[in-house]
Amino acid sequence: MSQHSDHDLLFLLHDVARMLRVEADRRASAHGVTRAQWALLSRLARNPGLSQKEIADLLEVEPISVARLVDRLAASGLIERRADAADRRIWRLHLLPAAEPVLQELAVLKGALADAGSAAGHDQGGCVMSQANTVPRNTSNAGFRRANRIKLLRPVLMLGGVLVVVIVSLIFWLLGGQYVSSDDTYVDAAKVSLSTDVSGLVSEVDVKDNQHVEAGQVLFKLSQPQFNIAVAAAQAQLAQAQLDVASAKRGYAEAMDEIAAQRIQIQDDQSNLSKYASVVGSGGVTRATYDDARFKLAADQSKLTQLQDESGVQLAKLANNPDIDPAQTPEYQSALAQLNNAKLQQAHSIVRAPYSGTVTMVEQLQPGMFLPAGTAAFGLVSDTDIWVTAQPKESDLTWVRPGQSVDITVDAYPGEKWTGVVQSISPASGSEFSILPAQNSSGNWVKVVQRIPLRVQIKSGPDGFVLRDGMSAEISIDTNHHRHLSDLF
Repeated sequence: MSQHSDHDLLFLLHDVARMLRVEADRRASAHGVTRAQWALLSRLARNPGLSQKEIADLLEVEPISVARLVDRLAASGLIERRADAADRRIWRLHLLPAAEPVLQELAVLKGALADAGSAAGHDQGGCVMSQANTVPRNTSNAGFRRANRIKLLRPVLMLGGVLVVVIVSLIFWLLGGQYVSSDDTYVDAAKVSLSTDVSGLVSEVDVKDNQHVEAGQVLFKLSQPQFNIAVAAAQAQLAQAQLDVASAKRGYAEAMDEIAAQRIQIQDDQSNLSKYASVVGSGGVTRATYDDARFKLAADQSKLTQLQDESGVQLAKLANNPDIDPAQTPEYQSALAQLNNAKLQQAHSIVRAPYSGTVTMVEQLQPGMFLPAGTAAFGLVSDTDIWVTAQPKESDLTWVRPGQSVDITVDAYPGEKWTGVVQSISPASGSEFSILPAQNSSGNWVKVVQRIPLRVQIKSGPDGFVLRDGMSAEISIDTNHHRHLSDLF
């Protein structure tokens, strides 16, 4: 019983103190001050001439807070600062006559507080009669009822709150397994640094920075005279190859005619030598005549061999085919290849867009510049070959498969949504392609969740919104996977 009485007394005193604070605030505000300012005036009434630091120590507050209170009271004409006679750096605080009504009201409230405390001490369960009409008669009964309600509601609220948190967490977990989202996502597009495989002076640049171009449109040209000269020289070499083939054919034909004539001459020499051989013994011809006929036959045979060798050289030029088409000869084909190469270099001196898109950084290329072969001139970004690259955590890819639908949002266009599908998933994490891949053989290894690049093909989206390479985006993949309570066990 004593324990319940102590609790009732505590509740009663708490209610009395609260009601007195409310009444104190009301009466203080009636005089244009706060309860804190009223406490400061009370200290000065008991100890005039205190400094701000001394009042701060008595009230157990920061000096800056006392300074603000003093400034407001001084502005209201209730106190004033006076310099200390012993130390001019210290200011003492003194009450002004205007503070008397406020202090008198404080004395009345203090009397009411004393009477209320006395009544509470004489009767723990009774009612306290407020001298200042601040505490109602049924304060103690209200305190008892409030305490009982708190005792009953406290365990209910505690258990109910825990149960609500568990149920909400469980529902969130069950519904959260279907979608995989990632904000480490960016828009990508096919892009190329335009260059050419020939060197030369830039003669003209036909586009401007950030201009849209179509596939095949001329972007810039190199100076043409050197390429025109190369083409003309190759054409001349091709014509010379044709003349060489024709000359070889004529030379071969002449050689064959000479060979035929020489064979006839050899037949005549053999006939004369046979005649001379039959009569040289009987003195029909002289030995000298016979020897001349024999030497002439040998000379004509040697000349025939020489003519055959010369005809063989001409025939070799014709690929052993005297009726060969000039276009089939190696000389002609070599000259034609040189001509085609010259024309190819001339064509490459005029750079065209490989696909439609937007050119960028064009200003770094100016007419008159020498552009070495293979040097990047400026960039081209496609406006048709666009996709989204995301790098979700490896732990989020459990149920992600190619072909699953994806919702895409772009930071630049709030409220707009694009749709797509998972096109492919990288076979390796992004860190595997870094210059210095992580080496996990050291003793201080720390496990880090890896990110796996994932490519999303864009299928459709709102009209009038341009997706640009490098834009930040977010994706949500519908994996069609549903969690079950059995997964928890």
